[in-house]
Amino acid sequence: MTVSDAPWQFSQSDYSPQQWREASLIDTEVGAAESKTRYQLRYKDPNGEVNRMGVYEAANLINQVQGISAEKKAIAARTLVSVYRNDLGETPPDTLLTIGGEEDDGKRSGPPRERLWSTTFLRGKDGSPVEVRSAQSRTIGGYAAVFNRNSENLGGFIEQVHPEFFNRSISIGWGRVICRFNHDPNMLLGTTTSGTLRLSKDNVGLLYDVDVPESRSDVFEWVGRGDVCSSSFAFQCYEDEWRTNDNGYPVRTLMSGRLIDVAPVVDPAYADATVGLRSLARFVGAPMEDVTARAECDELRSFFVRTDKDGMPKAEKPATYGPAALMDILSKRPDDPIGQAS
Repeated sequence: MTVSDAPWQFSQSDYSPQQWREASLIDTEVGAAESKTRYQLRYKDPNGEVNRMGVYEAANLINQVQGISAEKKAIAARTLVSVYRNDLGETPPDTLLTIGGEEDDGKRSGPPRERLWSTTFLRGKDGSPVEVRSAQSRTIGGYAAVFNRNSENLGGFIEQVHPEFFNRSISIGWGRVICRFNHDPNMLLGTTTSGTLRLSKDNVGLLYDVDVPESRSDVFEWVGRGDVCSSSFAFQCYEDEWRTNDNGYPVRTLMSGRLIDVAPVVDPAYADATVGLRSLARFVGAPMEDVTARAECDELRSFFVRTDKDGMPKAEKPATYGPAALMDILSKRPDDPIGQAS
C-alpha cells in the first residue's frame, strides 16, 4: 500500500462522508451511517493513501476512544500494528501490541526498539555534534552513533556500538529510515526513500545529513544557534555480546541490528536500559527480577564473578618447612617412597 509523507493537516471538510468512513479505523455505530462523527481514528488521506503522520496520531489517540468494546479497540490496534510492519516498515509501539493482545504471545516482528544518544559516546573526543551543513539547502547533520566508545553508565552496565552493527541496514540500501526531531512522530524532517535523509558510515561512526523542510524552520534555527547540538538513533538489536572491561564492569557490545531512525535531540537523557538488562538476563541465565535488583545496586558485575559454593574464599593450607615439607612432597609421589621405605 502506498504511504504518504504529506503533512497531516486534513480537516473533516476535506473528506466526503465515504472518504471519511474509509479513512477511519473505528465505526462506533453511534449515529447515521453517513455521519462523520460516527467514525474515529483516521489514518488515511482523502485520496485513500495511508498517511505516516496519520498512523502515528491514530496510535497516540487509540486509548482516548470512548464508547466502544475492548474487542473493537483491539481490532483497530491490530490493524495499526499491521500497517506499522507491512506499510511503514517500522516497529509498532508497545501500547498497540498490548491493546491488540500481542504483548506476551511471541508475535513481535523482531527485537524491541531501543535508543542511544551519540553524546553518550562522544564526550568531546571524536565526531561532531549536530550542526548546520548548508544554509542554502537547509541541511543539518552530525554523528548519530559512534563506534567503539564506552557509553555512560546505563544502569549497571555500559554499551559500545561495533563498527559492523549497521552492515545489515547498509546491505539493503538502509531501507526506510526516518529523521525526526526529538523522535517526535509529528516532527518529520526527512526520509531515506525521498532522498531528503542521507546516511553514511566512516571509521568514527554513523553520519547523517537531512534537508530540513521549510515547515520546520524552527529546528533549523535551533541547530544554527547551538540550542540543539545532540543526536540519537533508534534501532533493533539482532545480536549483542557481553563481557567485562579491565575494571570488571559489564559491557554490552551491539554487534548487528537494524537502523530505524536518527534524530537531533534537545536533551540527551539516558536511554531506557530495560532491553539491555533482558539481554543480560538471557546471557547469564538469571531471572529478570534478579538482574533488575542488582542493576539498582550497581552490582551487575557480580554475575561475572566466580565464587565457591558457599560464597566464601577457600581456606589456604598452612605452609610447611624443612623435614615436614619434604615428607609432604614425598607423600604425593605415585610410587609412595615413604611406604616402600617402611
